[in-house]
Amino acid sequence: MVKYFLCFLLVLSFCTSYADHIAVAPTMIDGYTYLPSGPITHNEVIEYNANIVKDHSHNSIIGLKQKVLVMFVKKRGEKDFSRYRLYRNQDNGLLLMDTLAQELAIDDSLMVSITYAPTSDFKGTTRDYRYQTVMKYAVKTETIAALIRKGEELITIFPNPCINETIVKLDVSEKLTASYYVLDGFGRTIKDGKLQDIREEIHIDLKDHPSTTYVFYILIDTEIFKKKIVKLKL
Repeated sequence: MVKYFLCFLLVLSFCTSYADHIAVAPTMIDGYTYLPSGPITHNEVIEYNANIVKDHSHNSIIGLKQKVLVMFVKKRGEKDFSRYRLYRNQDNGLLLMDTLAQELAIDDSLMVSITYAPTSDFKGTTRDYRYQTVMKYAVKTETIAALIRKGEELITIFPNPCINETIVKLDVSEKLTASYYVLDGFGRTIKDGKLQDIREEIHIDLKDHPSTTYVFYILIDTEIFKKKIVKLKL
């Protein structure tokens, strides 16, 4: 009788432990897959490789094997993502990315959720049996994606702070047209203009405007970029 009771306790302990194990949420990877969240081009969708995992210093994370890949799509103007595809092995998630790329339009959004299992080469916490990363992308043209990835370095304003005038330069290598605006703290447009070539310098004259913080906006294609301008008192 004691033997059967001990067996019952052993089975109960195993089931409880297993239930706890499968209920644990995946550990989020401190990094990204293939591309950091942000812009993505149609070619990058086609070439998307969920097996490439990197930390935030862009170093490869070794020893993670893809188990489940789920893609969600949000069309431009929609509020929520809808599930597009789910794949349960390492290769199938890569097979129809070209089909997905054909269905995505500029300014659509793509969310990729990937769950990994650690292999013997993984250097992380050994007791964790699942790892996950979730990336969110906005579909952009090659040109706009490149500009977005420049971040703060795209727009240079000098001098800033300024007294009366400042000069805006954009770090671009190709000729593009654009429109620009300078807004005050109340959202009023105090300067605006059109550019036939954004590689040219933009002179912003604030001589007749009060000392405060302004925001420079530039519209390239359908994308808006901005940076603050501070005018000092004389």
